[in-house]
Parts: sequence; C-alpha cells; structure tokens
Amino acid sequence: MLVKTFFILSSLLSIGFNSQSQKNHQGTNFGEGVITIGQSAFAPEQAVPLRPDLLKQQNFSYWFAYFIKGDKILRKDPSDSSLSTNTPTVKTHEGKEVHTSLRATLAHPSYLIDWNTRTTYTFFTKKGKAQISEKPLRDETFEPFYRIIDSSKPVVKWKKGEEQVTIAGQKCYKGVAFFNNSDSLLFYYAVAPLKIHSPLNAFLPSDFKHDILLIKLPVDWTTKDGRKAVGTLIFQVVKIQECKLTDSLFSIPPNVPIRKNVSLHEIFSSE
Repeated sequence: MLVKTFFILSSLLSIGFNSQSQKNHQGTNFGEGVITIGQSAFAPEQAVPLRPDLLKQQNFSYWFAYFIKGDKILRKDPSDSSLSTNTPTVKTHEGKEVHTSLRATLAHPSYLIDWNTRTTYTFFTKKGKAQISEKPLRDETFEPFYRIIDSSKPVVKWKKGEEQVTIAGQKCYKGVAFFNNSDSLLFYYAVAPLKIHSPLNAFLPSDFKHDILLIKLPVDWTTKDGRKAVGTLIFQVVKIQECKLTDSLFSIPPNVPIRKNVSLHEIFSSE
C-alpha cells in the first residue's frame, strides 16, 4: 500500500505539473492552524461518488495533517493512517479454522517546510539518535501539495455552479480547470475566506483566491491484468482547525545533526 500511495503521489507531476519552474513567493503567509486532508483512490472499474458528501470514512485510505504558521509548515500525519484487510477463513488439514488479518500502516518521518527558503527538514531516528535530513522542497517526493505550488498550472474555465455542498463545515461551490494537454480536474472551493489557507490550492493558479477543499483528478493506473488505465484520485479537506500554534513546533531542535539529502533507504532502514 505504501508503494502504491507513493506511486500515485509521484505520478501527479505527469498530469501537467512541472516542479522545476520556480518563482519568487517570499513573504507568503499561509495563516495559522491545522488542516487534515483525506486521500481516496478509485480503480477504473470502481464507482466514484458524485458528491463530496457521499464519500464515506472507509473511502479514505490515508490522512495528511499540516500544522501551518505563516511561512512554516509541519507535516505530521495521524498515526491511524492504516489499512486493515481480513482474509478468508482457512481450514487446516486437521479441520481447524484459522482466521487471519493483515494490517499495513503507511508511515514516514515528519518534516518541516521552510517556505521562504524552499527547504524541507525531515526528522528521523537512526540507532536511537535523532537526525535531520535537509533537502530542497522540489526534491521532497513525499510532499504532494506545497512541492507543486511554483509549478505550471491549469486554466480555470468555470468556477461556479448551482451545486452547493458542505465540506469540513464550509459551504462550497464546484469548479473545473483544464490543462494544456486537455486533462482536467474538478474542485470544490469554500465560499467564505478561511484564516488558514488550504494546501490543495497548490493545484490551481496563485491568483485563484478561494480556498480549495476538494480536488478530483485522473491518475495513471495499472489494472490487475497489467492493462494501462485511468483511475480517480480525490483529496478532500476533512478537518479545519483555526488555532494558535507554538513557535517551538516549527523550530529545528538544537544539537541535532543536519545532513544533506539523506536517502529514503537510509531513513527507513533499521540498520
């Protein structure tokens, strides 16, 4: 599941986003508070709910949590981002029944984004000692949102319809945006302005002033029989907390060694 999720997030850049195009956004203030985003992935043969309010808890396979204060963003996802699968009952040669289940937890180190310098600081432990990996934001492959803020964007052709839904307690309208290669994405945006800006706004041009609370877009998919197809990926804001956060949450711990561009293998390995 971790590999599939990583592939989906990485493949977003092939839909029309180019992470190499950097612009100057120094001084950006993203507000203050915590935003939690749920991810739903639907295979080509699966029915996709037509409205956000039809999405169920079990539709979400992962949750992202962003603690935001001004130009600093700490990603620290909930610990319950996991998937449980029950396998069929198995009968042994002695006639006994064995019930088994598989629980896979999606986990990765937390990291701090310094927006002014476009740098990420990933926190991990190696042999019981805390360490930090520093790398450019554009190279942080686990970051699906802030990494693409500076990238090429679609054109918003239509942004207001008659359909109004409630997402995370906010009244929202539906909109559609198109890329130059004819791909499109559907989104829902909050009618009222928020005090904390949504990470999902990374998918639209910076001059789009409304806060995006849901993005629905096509994603490359390989079916069970090996065929190439197109699935559906949905990111939806599930919780908004406009609150004060302590500065220490966004500071680099003192006396912790900082290394450049530590590989994912080293971060995740137990050696």
